[in-house]
Amino acid sequence: KVIAIDPQTKEVTDIATGVQPNDLVVSSAGWVYFTDTGKGEVVRVPTSAKNMARPQTAAGGINKPNGISLSADQRFLIVSEYGGTNAWSFVVAADGNIHSGERYMTLRTPAGRPDSGGDGMITDSQSRYYITSHAGIQMFDPMGRLGGVISKPSEKGCVSVAFAGAGSDYLYACASDKVFRRKTLAKGASIGAK
Repeated sequence: KVIAIDPQTKEVTDIATGVQPNDLVVSSAGWVYFTDTGKGEVVRVPTSAKNMARPQTAAGGINKPNGISLSADQRFLIVSEYGGTNAWSFVVAADGNIHSGERYMTLRTPAGRPDSGGDGMITDSQSRYYITSHAGIQMFDPMGRLGGVISKPSEKGCVSVAFAGAGSDYLYACASDKVFRRKTLAKGASIGAK
């Protein structure tokens, strides 16, 4: 299920039930978008929902969708393929629907691997996208061009990445049983419900 926790009261609300979310992102417009890797879908649900049993499928046809993030201006939703080599871009409409999905970024794959293992992702304030993968943390500019690959912090799989800290300028990476961080010149985008 997908839950919301009120930071003041600590009250827990079930937003969506009977779902299998992998990764999710929350928009300032009040939508939760999450990937259902097994079904190959991106699902959306309003943050105001309570016990929604059948959230609406927003997009399909992605090869094991996994990581998900919004551009800094929240006009685009980006979804990584775990089973393929792409990250998809969708236009976010004013009503929260997504459309015009297309393969937008091509992730590097290690020698002998047919897939990139595109996993968790995060966006910085300049709409650069950081996507964990078998090759490391791949960084793409807003135009979808590969800007570089940050080495994995350990030999174990690097599955999640986030910006945090007082200035939102530390890049955190989860690699199996450890969490690593690196100070960056980039700052995380302000994404989330207000």
